[in-house]
Amino acid sequence: MTFSIVHRPDDRLALTEALSRLAAGIDLRDNDLLSSALTDDAVSDFRPAAVKAGFEYPVLEGRDMIVAALSSSLASLDTT
Repeated sequence: MTFSIVHRPDDRLALTEALSRLAAGIDLRDNDLLSSALTDDAVSDFRPAAVKAGFEYPVLEGRDMIVAALSSSLASLDTT
């Protein structure tokens, strides 16, 4: 996977807004808000971080699967 630097201000704003919706959706336990931050074909790959933390975490594909996994795995945490 390669990453590129976002140079256009409107792209930066869109990215910043998506990240804000993602974080707020998790904090507020608002699945609709969380969903709005992801595309239908989003991929969530936390494997490198999971390895460092000493556990396995699968690659999640698709907005619905990611939202369901985050909602259930963070349900017992106080995220505020």
